[in-house]
Amino acid sequence: MAKVKVTKKAEKKVTKKAATKKAATKKVSSRISKSGKYSSIRNLMESLFAKNKEVSFEDALKTVKKEYPNSKFNKQHFGWYRTQIISYSGVKPKTKTKKAEKKVTKKAATKKVAKKVKKVKKTK
Repeated sequence: MAKVKVTKKAEKKVTKKAATKKAATKKVSSRISKSGKYSSIRNLMESLFAKNKEVSFEDALKTVKKEYPNSKFNKQHFGWYRTQIISYSGVKPKTKTKKAEKKVTKKAATKKVAKKVKKVKKTK
């Protein structure tokens, strides 16, 4: 058999392709959880909220770090996932903030006053 001469340029191309394939494989494998149950953090969060709608940040963080140790999951991410999952699933959180309660009562009070004013104007 005849020997094939490989140029340095061709050799660099081959090693570069191998490196990009390795990086692509590493990137895809980092998306899959350690247990293999979840394909993304969103899937993990959806299953957490399906089990318990009042999941705390600490519990979610422990679970995410267990499945995805290199994740940079933080409180803002938790809030975003909670909002997205709860609002699209149609489930409303049970707790109301004091500010929201004040708004509701304020609106109800202004409506009552407006009705009384209309009644007074009609009688005149």
